Amino acid sequence: MKKNILILLCMLIASIIHSQHSNDSFTFRFTDSSVPPPYHRSYTIQVDDSQVQFSIDSYGDVLLNETYKIDSTQYHDFVQKIQACKLKDKLADKDTEGCTGGTTDAFTIKYANNKGELWGYVYHCGGKDYGNIRGKIAEAKDLFKSMVPDFGVKLASTENK
Repeated sequence: MKKNILILLCMLIASIIHSQHSNDSFTFRFTDSSVPPPYHRSYTIQVDDSQVQFSIDSYGDVLLNETYKIDSTQYHDFVQKIQACKLKDKLADKDTEGCTGGTTDAFTIKYANNKGELWGYVYHCGGKDYGNIRGKIAEAKDLFKSMVPDFGVKLASTENK
């Protein structure tokens, strides 16, 4: 009897946790610098409660598009780690000092049940960073990349396309 109650309690807790996060979505977009199409690689990684979507493009031409299933443990671990990156809005930098040709890291985080939304970017150019977001940007970017199995291999596989 006690074992059944414990199992039911665990299932209830899991259901509550799932319902709190089930419509959350987390997106990272890397936009490469302006280089000729054979060398340009931008990518998007989107994480939700059941899957990771990964695509690589060169100026809009899709070179790779894959989806990976994830379980609730992987998802909840990701959510905790992304929250630990403490990504927050900040006032956008007004001047990029005329810098052109850099790369951009953009994050879109949408929490279900009106718990908030964050859209922010960091433009890396001329050895400086400009944008409207603060926090552990590099750590957050690496976290997204870690959700894609063999990320580096997959990115490299598109180099001759």
